[in-house]
Amino acid sequence: MDPLSDFLPAMRVQSAVYTRVEASVPWGVDFNAYHHTKFGIILQGECLISVQGSEESIALSAGSCYLLPRGNPFTLRDRHNTPLVNFENLLHLLEGRLLRIGGGGELMTMMGGRFVFAEGRTPPLLSILPTLLHFKVSDAELQAMQATLQLLAAESQAPGLGSRRMIDRIAEIFFLQTLRAYINADSDQNVAWLGAVADGKIAKALRLLHEQSSQAWSVESLARQVGMSRSVFAQRFKSVVGEAPMEYLMRCRIHKATRLLQESTLSIGEIATMTGYVSDASFNKAFKRRLGVSPGAYRLQSAPAVSP
Repeated sequence: MDPLSDFLPAMRVQSAVYTRVEASVPWGVDFNAYHHTKFGIILQGECLISVQGSEESIALSAGSCYLLPRGNPFTLRDRHNTPLVNFENLLHLLEGRLLRIGGGGELMTMMGGRFVFAEGRTPPLLSILPTLLHFKVSDAELQAMQATLQLLAAESQAPGLGSRRMIDRIAEIFFLQTLRAYINADSDQNVAWLGAVADGKIAKALRLLHEQSSQAWSVESLARQVGMSRSVFAQRFKSVVGEAPMEYLMRCRIHKATRLLQESTLSIGEIATMTGYVSDASFNKAFKRRLGVSPGAYRLQSAPAVSP
């Protein structure tokens, strides 16, 4: 099984937003939370990365790549005690896609940004991943990733016929390159996501939950589909994925519902039925428990602004 080919349709990347950062010592930046995946590639020099809530700082050097699948707040800096400036307060220094910061010392250069998903939020499959991934890419992978970003920049700066479609597909290619580089990295990390997509029976269950989320699945019916006993399947699924099958199913359904609320004019009742809920009330309850707002309020918040 090719896990990326099998699961990429469930992770619909819409675009990639990125900035080239040239930071000279001393420098330090903190980044706010964001509900899409953040990424970065160190091209020159070195820096430290840490995720909010963790006291651990990880050293990154040229050829290092990082991913924050759920867009957690994090910091980058030249050394542990360097003061931090919020990234939002540096935006006025942008020169196109280039941001120059720091005190004029040793230089660190990187490409950093975020993947924007079509559904508006991180796909459920990526939530299996750890908060922070960091790994080395090969020279060939680094060159290919830089070339893809250059193509993305060229298409964005000089749009033509079909540019929107081109940009979406280029962003998806870059996302695929990043995940493939992570899988190819020589790492001893026990990563649940890799285990999930490599475990044939659990991977089949995941595909069923993504592709047929409206079905009235139970732990028993899923176990039958993958040829396992209920107890063994439930235990293995939770061990590999990190949560119970029905909890994962709920997130798949809500994920699909957010896309339908954003992209369609279907009624709340129709969306409830399409996502596997037997009533509007049960759909509203599940949606609000997951996202903190009702489906109707979410649709209003997600509606594009109309210019006067």
